[in-house]
Amino acid sequence: MGFKILSASDLSDESKGMSGKSNERQSKPPRAFINKNGQLEFVESRLGTANLRTVKAVKFACSDANKGDLYLILCKEPDKDTFNVQEFLGHYYILATSLFQSLGYEFTGFEKIEFEFFQEENLGDSEVFRMQLVEDDTK
Repeated sequence: MGFKILSASDLSDESKGMSGKSNERQSKPPRAFINKNGQLEFVESRLGTANLRTVKAVKFACSDANKGDLYLILCKEPDKDTFNVQEFLGHYYILATSLFQSLGYEFTGFEKIEFEFFQEENLGDSEVFRMQLVEDDTK
């Protein structure tokens, strides 16, 4: 599977940190949403087998094959391409405002932009998740 890394250093100075362990009995895929500040916000600390408390950094990538697909890659150590993970009151945030703006997401209004995460094949020792946009069925 080919990826193009969407580098934090190419966008701004927002980035750096995140974590990992197991939750294989999840009935629903984990979810996160882009809040009004452009942060990807997780309500739960688990993402697949990862615990966000222990992940040091994440990268975003888009698929070479399917142009609309967006991926989240959990990294053990931060580097110039990673985004930080922050925790506040049990919620985990990835400050990626510039990334989401560059991808055309409009998050400042009342529309909720939400993603489900599906585990993909690992990239080396990093867990990879496909981010699927959740369609608002109330329209």
